[in-house]
Amino acid sequence: MRIRRWIAAAALLATATLGPMTGGAQPALAAAAVPQALDASQFRLTQDYTGLEPAADALDTVLAGQKRTVAQVMDAANRTRQPLCNSSAYSALSSRSAPIGFCWGGATDTSTGDDTTVEWYPQGLTTTRDATGDQYDGHQLMAVSWYFRGVGGVDGQGPLKGDRLSLVDWDADHANTYRHLELVEPYLRADGTPDYKPLLSGSGSSLRSVHAGGIAWYGNLLYVADTWYGLRVFDMSRIYEVSTADSSLWGRQSDGSYDAYGYRYVIPQVAAVRPEQLTVTSIRFSTVSVDRTSTTSPSLLVGESADDATEAQTRARVIRFPLDPASGRLVESSGTVTATEAYHTGLVMMQGTTARDGRFWFATAASGNNPGRLYYWVRGTATVHDYAWAVEPESLSYWPDPAKPDYLWTLTERAGDRVVVGVPQADWN
Repeated sequence: MRIRRWIAAAALLATATLGPMTGGAQPALAAAAVPQALDASQFRLTQDYTGLEPAADALDTVLAGQKRTVAQVMDAANRTRQPLCNSSAYSALSSRSAPIGFCWGGATDTSTGDDTTVEWYPQGLTTTRDATGDQYDGHQLMAVSWYFRGVGGVDGQGPLKGDRLSLVDWDADHANTYRHLELVEPYLRADGTPDYKPLLSGSGSSLRSVHAGGIAWYGNLLYVADTWYGLRVFDMSRIYEVSTADSSLWGRQSDGSYDAYGYRYVIPQVAAVRPEQLTVTSIRFSTVSVDRTSTTSPSLLVGESADDATEAQTRARVIRFPLDPASGRLVESSGTVTATEAYHTGLVMMQGTTARDGRFWFATAASGNNPGRLYYWVRGTATVHDYAWAVEPESLSYWPDPAKPDYLWTLTERAGDRVVVGVPQADWN
Protein backbone atom coordinates (compact mmCIF):
# COMPACT_ATOMS: atom_id res chain seq x y z
CA MET A 1 0.00 0.00 0.00
CA ARG A 2 1.39 3.40 -0.97
CA ILE A 3 0.67 5.20 2.30
CA ARG A 4 1.19 8.92 2.89
CA ARG A 5 2.79 9.73 6.23
CA TRP A 6 1.63 13.25 7.03
CA ILE A 7 4.10 15.90 8.08
CA ALA A 8 3.87 18.10 11.14
CA ALA A 9 0.85 20.31 11.64
CA ALA A 10 2.85 23.53 11.42
CA ALA A 11 4.28 22.55 8.04
CA LEU A 12 0.85 21.50 6.86
CA LEU A 13 -0.57 24.91 7.68
CA ALA A 14 2.34 26.65 6.02
CA THR A 15 2.44 24.68 2.78
CA ALA A 16 -0.74 22.57 2.58
CA THR A 17 1.38 19.70 1.27
CA LEU A 18 1.91 15.99 1.81
CA GLY A 19 4.71 14.15 3.55
CA PRO A 20 6.82 11.39 2.02
CA MET A 21 5.33 8.05 1.11
CA THR A 22 5.99 5.02 3.27
CA GLY A 23 5.46 1.39 2.43
CA GLY A 24 3.99 -0.12 5.61
CA ALA A 25 0.28 0.38 6.28
CA GLN A 26 -0.96 -0.17 9.79
CA PRO A 27 -3.71 -2.79 10.13
CA ALA A 28 -7.27 -1.70 10.72
CA LEU A 29 -8.60 -1.88 14.27
CA ALA A 30 -9.66 -5.42 15.18
CA ALA A 31 -13.22 -4.36 15.97
CA ALA A 32 -15.13 -1.29 14.91
CA ALA A 33 -17.07 0.77 17.38
CA VAL A 34 -20.37 2.30 16.41
CA PRO A 35 -19.70 5.66 14.69
CA GLN A 36 -20.24 8.54 17.08
CA ALA A 37 -22.26 11.54 15.91
CA LEU A 38 -20.41 14.87 15.85
CA ASP A 39 -21.64 18.43 15.68
CA ALA A 40 -21.88 18.80 11.90
CA SER A 41 -22.09 22.60 12.07
CA GLN A 42 -18.39 22.79 13.01
CA PHE A 43 -17.40 21.57 9.53
CA ARG A 44 -17.63 24.47 7.11
CA LEU A 45 -16.27 24.97 3.61
CA THR A 46 -15.96 27.82 1.15
CA GLN A 47 -16.25 27.35 -2.59
CA ASP A 48 -14.64 29.65 -5.14
CA TYR A 49 -15.92 29.63 -8.72
CA THR A 50 -14.33 32.98 -9.63
CA GLY A 51 -10.63 32.64 -8.83
CA LEU A 52 -9.87 30.35 -11.76
CA GLU A 53 -12.57 31.77 -14.03
CA PRO A 54 -10.41 34.26 -16.01
CA ALA A 55 -7.81 31.62 -16.86
CA ALA A 56 -10.38 28.90 -17.56
CA ASP A 57 -12.44 31.19 -19.79
CA ALA A 58 -9.36 32.39 -21.67
CA LEU A 59 -8.31 28.80 -22.24
CA ASP A 60 -11.83 28.03 -23.43
CA THR A 61 -11.50 30.83 -25.98
CA VAL A 62 -8.13 29.85 -27.46
CA LEU A 63 -9.04 26.15 -27.50
CA ALA A 64 -12.65 26.61 -28.66
CA GLY A 65 -12.04 24.65 -31.84
CA GLN A 66 -10.52 21.81 -29.84
CA LYS A 67 -13.33 21.36 -27.35
CA ARG A 68 -14.55 17.75 -27.15
CA THR A 69 -17.44 15.92 -25.51
CA VAL A 70 -17.16 12.82 -23.36
CA ALA A 71 -18.71 10.84 -26.22
CA GLN A 72 -16.03 12.10 -28.63
CA VAL A 73 -13.31 11.16 -26.14
CA MET A 74 -14.73 7.65 -25.84
CA ASP A 75 -14.98 7.33 -29.63
CA ALA A 76 -11.21 7.92 -29.60
CA ALA A 77 -10.50 5.59 -26.66
CA ASN A 78 -7.14 3.93 -27.27
CA ARG A 79 -6.90 1.31 -24.52
CA THR A 80 -8.83 -1.88 -23.90
CA ARG A 81 -9.88 -3.04 -20.47
CA GLN A 82 -9.13 -6.69 -19.78
CA PRO A 83 -11.32 -9.36 -18.16
CA LEU A 84 -11.20 -9.48 -14.38
CA CYS A 85 -7.82 -10.91 -13.30
CA ASN A 86 -5.44 -10.68 -10.32
CA SER A 87 -7.84 -12.77 -8.23
CA SER A 88 -5.61 -12.63 -5.16
CA ALA A 89 -6.50 -8.94 -4.84
CA TYR A 90 -10.22 -9.63 -4.40
CA SER A 91 -10.48 -13.29 -3.31
CA ALA A 92 -12.22 -12.25 -0.07
CA LEU A 93 -14.99 -10.68 -2.15
CA SER A 94 -15.74 -14.03 -3.81
CA SER A 95 -16.97 -15.53 -0.53
CA ARG A 96 -20.55 -14.37 -1.12
CA SER A 97 -21.16 -14.05 -4.86
CA ALA A 98 -19.16 -13.76 -8.05
CA PRO A 99 -17.63 -10.28 -8.41
CA ILE A 100 -17.75 -8.39 -11.69
CA GLY A 101 -15.22 -5.90 -13.00
CA PHE A 102 -12.11 -5.58 -15.10
CA CYS A 103 -8.34 -5.28 -15.17
CA TRP A 104 -6.33 -2.54 -16.82
CA GLY A 105 -4.76 -2.81 -20.25
CA GLY A 106 -2.38 -0.42 -21.91
CA ALA A 107 -1.64 1.49 -25.08
CA THR A 108 -2.33 -1.70 -27.04
CA ASP A 109 -4.70 -4.55 -26.29
CA THR A 110 -1.83 -6.82 -25.22
CA SER A 111 -0.01 -4.31 -23.03
CA THR A 112 -0.46 -4.49 -19.28
CA GLY A 113 1.34 -1.22 -18.64
CA ASP A 114 -1.44 0.31 -16.56
CA ASP A 115 -1.55 -2.75 -14.31
CA THR A 116 2.18 -2.78 -13.61
CA THR A 117 3.35 0.82 -13.76
CA VAL A 118 5.01 2.09 -10.58
CA GLU A 119 4.81 5.68 -11.74
CA TRP A 120 1.00 6.00 -11.71
CA TYR A 121 -1.27 4.77 -8.89
CA PRO A 122 -5.09 4.50 -9.16
CA GLN A 123 -6.99 6.03 -6.24
CA GLY A 124 -10.46 7.51 -6.73
CA LEU A 125 -13.53 5.87 -8.27
CA THR A 126 -16.83 7.33 -9.41
CA THR A 127 -19.31 6.47 -12.17
CA THR A 128 -22.00 7.94 -14.38
CA ARG A 129 -24.49 6.40 -11.94
CA ASP A 130 -23.13 8.98 -9.48
CA ALA A 131 -23.25 11.72 -12.10
CA THR A 132 -26.75 11.25 -13.51
CA GLY A 133 -28.17 8.05 -12.06
CA ASP A 134 -27.57 6.34 -15.41
CA GLN A 135 -25.53 7.45 -18.45
CA TYR A 136 -23.55 10.55 -19.34
CA ASP A 137 -23.39 11.63 -22.98
CA GLY A 138 -24.75 8.23 -24.04
CA HIS A 139 -22.20 6.17 -22.11
CA GLN A 140 -22.14 4.21 -18.86
CA LEU A 141 -18.70 4.96 -17.51
CA MET A 142 -16.33 4.25 -14.69
CA ALA A 143 -14.01 7.16 -13.85
CA VAL A 144 -10.75 6.52 -11.99
CA SER A 145 -8.17 9.04 -10.76
CA TRP A 146 -4.43 8.27 -10.82
CA TYR A 147 -1.63 10.28 -9.22
CA PHE A 148 1.88 10.35 -10.67
CA ARG A 149 4.36 9.34 -8.00
CA GLY A 150 7.50 10.13 -9.98
CA VAL A 151 9.73 8.78 -12.72
CA GLY A 152 10.63 5.19 -11.93
CA GLY A 153 8.22 5.25 -9.01
CA VAL A 154 10.55 7.46 -6.96
CA ASP A 155 8.98 10.38 -5.07
CA GLY A 156 9.85 13.76 -6.48
CA GLN A 157 11.52 12.46 -9.64
CA GLY A 158 10.46 14.71 -12.49
CA PRO A 159 8.89 15.82 -14.52
CA LEU A 160 5.97 15.44 -12.15
CA LYS A 161 2.85 14.81 -14.22
CA GLY A 162 0.22 15.46 -11.58
CA ASP A 163 -3.00 13.53 -12.05
CA ARG A 164 -4.92 11.79 -14.79
CA LEU A 165 -8.49 10.58 -15.12
CA SER A 166 -9.44 7.31 -16.81
CA LEU A 167 -12.86 7.12 -18.48
CA VAL A 168 -13.78 3.46 -18.91
CA ASP A 169 -16.80 2.21 -20.88
CA TRP A 170 -18.93 -0.20 -18.85
CA ASP A 171 -21.74 -0.70 -21.32
CA ALA A 172 -22.68 -3.60 -23.58
CA ASP A 173 -23.53 -1.11 -26.34
CA HIS A 174 -19.95 0.16 -26.59
CA ALA A 175 -16.45 -1.26 -26.97
CA ASN A 176 -14.59 -2.32 -23.82
CA THR A 177 -12.24 0.63 -24.08
CA TYR A 178 -10.90 3.46 -21.98
CA ARG A 179 -8.86 6.62 -22.25
CA HIS A 180 -6.64 8.65 -19.93
CA LEU A 181 -7.16 12.43 -19.70
CA GLU A 182 -4.87 14.83 -17.88
CA LEU A 183 -6.30 16.99 -15.08
CA VAL A 184 -4.75 20.47 -15.19
CA GLU A 185 -4.84 23.77 -13.30
CA PRO A 186 -5.29 26.79 -15.61
CA TYR A 187 -3.48 30.09 -15.06
CA LEU A 188 -2.67 33.31 -16.92
CA ARG A 189 0.92 34.11 -17.80
CA ALA A 190 2.25 37.58 -17.04
CA ASP A 191 1.27 38.71 -20.53
CA GLY A 192 -2.29 37.39 -20.09
CA THR A 193 -1.81 34.28 -22.23
CA PRO A 194 -3.73 31.28 -20.87
CA ASP A 195 -1.72 28.22 -19.88
CA TYR A 196 -2.05 25.30 -17.47
CA LYS A 197 0.08 23.30 -15.05
CA PRO A 198 -0.11 19.80 -13.52
CA LEU A 199 -1.98 19.30 -10.24
CA LEU A 200 0.82 19.60 -7.69
CA SER A 201 0.97 20.26 -3.96
CA GLY A 202 3.78 21.60 -1.83
CA SER A 203 7.00 23.26 -2.93
CA GLY A 204 10.70 22.60 -3.36
CA SER A 205 11.78 19.11 -2.37
CA SER A 206 8.31 18.39 -0.97
CA LEU A 207 6.57 19.02 -4.31
CA ARG A 208 4.28 16.11 -5.13
CA SER A 209 1.41 15.26 -7.40
CA VAL A 210 -1.97 15.77 -5.74
CA HIS A 211 -2.93 12.44 -4.19
CA ALA A 212 -6.48 12.45 -5.67
CA GLY A 213 -7.51 9.86 -3.07
CA GLY A 214 -11.17 10.14 -4.01
CA ILE A 215 -13.34 11.56 -6.79
CA ALA A 216 -17.06 12.26 -7.02
CA TRP A 217 -18.95 13.01 -10.24
CA TYR A 218 -22.29 14.82 -10.02
CA GLY A 219 -23.94 16.41 -13.07
CA ASN A 220 -21.16 18.04 -15.08
CA LEU A 221 -18.89 18.53 -12.09
CA LEU A 222 -16.07 16.25 -10.98
CA TYR A 223 -14.82 16.75 -7.41
CA VAL A 224 -11.23 15.60 -6.77
CA ALA A 225 -9.94 15.20 -3.21
CA ASP A 226 -6.71 17.07 -2.48
CA THR A 227 -5.80 15.97 1.02
CA TRP A 228 -5.07 19.29 2.77
CA TYR A 229 -6.25 21.67 0.06
CA GLY A 230 -9.88 20.54 -0.06
CA LEU A 231 -11.70 19.62 -3.25
CA ARG A 232 -10.65 20.66 -6.73
CA VAL A 233 -13.58 20.96 -9.13
CA PHE A 234 -13.55 20.13 -12.84
CA ASP A 235 -16.25 20.57 -15.50
CA MET A 236 -16.74 17.44 -17.61
CA SER A 237 -18.27 19.59 -20.36
CA ARG A 238 -14.93 21.41 -20.78
CA ILE A 239 -12.54 18.88 -22.28
CA TYR A 240 -9.92 19.94 -24.82
CA GLU A 241 -7.86 18.02 -27.36
CA VAL A 242 -4.21 19.02 -27.40
CA SER A 243 -1.06 18.04 -29.29
CA THR A 244 0.52 14.63 -28.78
CA ALA A 245 3.52 15.22 -31.06
CA ASP A 246 6.09 15.27 -28.25
CA SER A 247 5.47 13.52 -24.92
CA SER A 248 8.17 15.61 -23.25
CA LEU A 249 6.30 18.89 -23.75
CA TRP A 250 3.83 20.51 -21.39
CA GLY A 251 1.54 23.52 -21.63
CA ARG A 252 1.50 26.30 -24.24
CA GLN A 253 4.26 26.22 -26.82
CA SER A 254 5.81 29.07 -28.79
CA ASP A 255 3.71 28.22 -31.86
CA GLY A 256 0.48 28.56 -29.84
CA SER A 257 -0.16 24.84 -29.52
CA TYR A 258 -0.70 23.08 -26.20
CA ASP A 259 0.80 19.81 -24.92
CA ALA A 260 0.28 17.55 -21.90
CA TYR A 261 3.16 15.06 -21.82
CA GLY A 262 1.65 13.10 -24.69
CA TYR A 263 -1.91 12.97 -23.34
CA ARG A 264 -4.44 13.87 -26.01
CA TYR A 265 -7.03 15.46 -23.71
CA VAL A 266 -6.96 17.85 -20.77
CA ILE A 267 -9.66 18.91 -18.31
CA PRO A 268 -8.95 22.24 -16.57
CA GLN A 269 -9.93 22.93 -12.99
CA VAL A 270 -12.77 25.46 -12.71
CA ALA A 271 -13.26 25.89 -8.97
CA ALA A 272 -11.84 25.24 -5.51
CA VAL A 273 -13.50 24.07 -2.29
CA ARG A 274 -11.53 24.59 0.92
CA PRO A 275 -12.02 24.42 4.69
CA GLU A 276 -13.33 27.74 5.98
CA GLN A 277 -10.38 27.88 8.37
CA LEU A 278 -7.17 25.87 8.07
CA THR A 279 -6.25 24.48 11.48
CA VAL A 280 -4.62 21.33 12.84
CA THR A 281 -8.08 19.79 13.16
CA SER A 282 -9.23 20.76 9.66
CA ILE A 283 -10.77 18.05 7.54
CA ARG A 284 -8.36 15.71 5.80
CA PHE A 285 -9.88 15.13 2.35
CA SER A 286 -8.73 11.54 1.92
CA THR A 287 -11.69 10.26 -0.09
CA VAL A 288 -15.04 11.49 -1.38
CA SER A 289 -18.17 9.90 -2.86
CA VAL A 290 -21.69 10.79 -4.00
CA ASP A 291 -24.82 9.82 -2.09
CA ARG A 292 -27.86 10.04 -4.38
CA THR A 293 -30.30 8.76 -1.74
CA SER A 294 -32.85 11.24 -3.07
CA THR A 295 -32.75 13.20 -6.31
CA THR A 296 -33.85 16.23 -4.30
CA SER A 297 -31.16 15.95 -1.63
CA PRO A 298 -27.90 14.55 -3.03
CA SER A 299 -24.69 15.03 -1.07
CA LEU A 300 -20.96 14.49 -1.00
CA LEU A 301 -19.49 12.23 1.67
CA VAL A 302 -15.92 13.13 2.68
CA GLY A 303 -13.85 10.53 4.53
CA GLU A 304 -10.59 10.94 6.47
CA SER A 305 -7.78 8.42 6.64
CA ALA A 306 -5.91 8.03 9.94
CA ASP A 307 -2.40 6.57 9.82
CA ASP A 308 -2.58 4.75 13.16
CA ALA A 309 -4.78 4.12 16.19
CA THR A 310 -3.55 7.24 17.97
CA GLU A 311 -4.44 9.49 15.06
CA ALA A 312 -7.76 7.67 14.63
CA GLN A 313 -8.82 8.95 18.04
CA THR A 314 -9.33 12.40 16.53
CA ARG A 315 -9.49 11.86 12.78
CA ALA A 316 -11.17 8.98 10.89
CA ARG A 317 -14.23 11.17 10.44
CA VAL A 318 -16.97 10.96 7.79
CA ILE A 319 -18.70 14.23 6.91
CA ARG A 320 -21.67 14.95 4.65
CA PHE A 321 -22.09 18.15 2.61
CA PRO A 322 -25.27 18.94 0.62
CA LEU A 323 -25.31 19.29 -3.18
CA ASP A 324 -27.61 21.42 -5.29
CA PRO A 325 -29.23 18.92 -7.72
CA ALA A 326 -29.64 21.61 -10.40
CA SER A 327 -26.09 23.01 -10.53
CA GLY A 328 -24.10 20.19 -8.94
CA ARG A 329 -22.42 22.72 -6.67
CA LEU A 330 -22.33 22.46 -2.90
CA VAL A 331 -25.19 24.26 -1.16
CA GLU A 332 -24.05 27.37 0.68
CA SER A 333 -25.59 30.01 2.90
CA SER A 334 -23.91 33.42 3.27
CA GLY A 335 -20.86 32.13 1.46
CA THR A 336 -20.38 29.04 3.62
CA VAL A 337 -21.09 25.36 3.00
CA THR A 338 -22.06 23.71 6.29
CA ALA A 339 -22.04 19.96 6.84
CA THR A 340 -25.37 18.30 7.52
CA GLU A 341 -24.05 15.12 9.17
CA ALA A 342 -20.75 14.00 10.69
CA TYR A 343 -19.44 10.91 12.49
CA HIS A 344 -16.24 9.73 14.11
CA THR A 345 -15.55 6.12 13.06
CA GLY A 346 -12.27 5.42 14.89
CA LEU A 347 -11.07 3.38 11.89
CA VAL A 348 -7.43 3.21 10.89
CA MET A 349 -6.48 3.63 7.21
CA MET A 350 -9.97 4.31 5.91
CA GLN A 351 -9.54 4.48 2.15
CA GLY A 352 -13.13 4.69 0.93
CA THR A 353 -16.62 5.46 2.15
CA THR A 354 -20.05 5.68 0.58
CA ALA A 355 -23.66 5.77 1.75
CA ARG A 356 -27.22 5.21 0.56
CA ASP A 357 -30.58 5.46 2.36
CA GLY A 358 -28.97 5.86 5.78
CA ARG A 359 -26.60 2.93 5.21
CA PHE A 360 -22.83 3.49 5.35
CA TRP A 361 -19.87 1.46 4.11
CA PHE A 362 -16.27 2.13 5.16
CA ALA A 363 -13.29 0.38 3.51
CA THR A 364 -9.93 0.16 5.28
CA ALA A 365 -6.51 -1.11 4.25
CA ALA A 366 -4.31 -3.63 6.09
CA SER A 367 -0.60 -4.40 6.06
CA GLY A 368 1.17 -6.67 3.60
CA ASN A 369 -0.94 -9.10 1.61
CA ASN A 370 -3.73 -9.11 4.17
CA PRO A 371 -7.18 -8.18 2.90
CA GLY A 372 -8.60 -4.89 4.02
CA ARG A 373 -11.91 -4.66 5.86
CA LEU A 374 -15.35 -3.45 4.84
CA TYR A 375 -17.53 -2.07 7.63
CA TYR A 376 -21.28 -1.68 7.23
CA TRP A 377 -23.41 0.42 9.53
CA VAL A 378 -27.00 1.72 9.46
CA ARG A 379 -27.59 5.16 10.92
CA GLY A 380 -29.08 4.96 14.42
CA THR A 381 -28.24 1.29 15.04
CA ALA A 382 -25.79 -0.17 17.56
CA THR A 383 -24.16 -2.78 15.31
CA VAL A 384 -21.29 -2.50 12.85
CA HIS A 385 -20.82 -5.45 10.49
CA ASP A 386 -17.23 -6.31 9.58
CA TYR A 387 -16.11 -8.23 6.47
CA ALA A 388 -12.82 -9.17 4.81
CA TRP A 389 -12.40 -6.96 1.76
CA ALA A 390 -9.93 -6.41 -1.08
CA VAL A 391 -6.15 -6.18 -0.69
CA GLU A 392 -5.00 -2.54 -0.73
CA PRO A 393 -8.48 -1.21 -1.50
CA GLU A 394 -9.15 2.40 -2.37
CA SER A 395 -12.39 4.32 -2.95
CA LEU A 396 -15.97 3.03 -2.82
CA SER A 397 -18.85 3.88 -5.14
CA TYR A 398 -22.50 2.84 -4.97
CA TRP A 399 -24.01 1.65 -8.29
CA PRO A 400 -27.83 1.66 -8.28
CA ASP A 401 -29.55 -0.49 -10.89
CA PRO A 402 -33.34 -0.73 -11.23
CA ALA A 403 -33.12 -3.94 -13.29
CA LYS A 404 -30.37 -5.78 -11.42
CA PRO A 405 -28.91 -5.86 -7.91
CA ASP A 406 -27.29 -2.64 -6.76
CA TYR A 407 -23.50 -2.95 -6.61
CA LEU A 408 -20.65 -1.70 -4.45
CA TRP A 409 -17.55 -0.90 -6.48
CA THR A 410 -13.97 -0.55 -5.34
CA LEU A 411 -10.49 -0.65 -6.86
CA THR A 412 -7.04 -1.77 -5.77
CA GLU A 413 -3.79 0.11 -6.30
CA ARG A 414 -0.81 -2.26 -5.94
CA ALA A 415 1.23 -2.49 -9.13
CA GLY A 416 0.72 -5.85 -10.85
CA ASP A 417 -2.33 -6.63 -8.73
CA ARG A 418 -4.84 -3.97 -9.79
CA VAL A 419 -8.54 -4.53 -10.33
CA VAL A 420 -11.75 -2.51 -10.51
CA VAL A 421 -14.33 -4.79 -8.95
CA GLY A 422 -17.98 -4.74 -7.95
CA VAL A 423 -20.12 -6.95 -5.71
CA PRO A 424 -23.88 -7.04 -5.07
CA GLN A 425 -24.58 -4.54 -2.31
CA ALA A 426 -27.17 -6.80 -0.65
CA ASP A 427 -24.46 -9.38 0.10
CA TRP A 428 -22.54 -6.86 2.21
CA ASN A 429 -25.20 -5.62 4.63
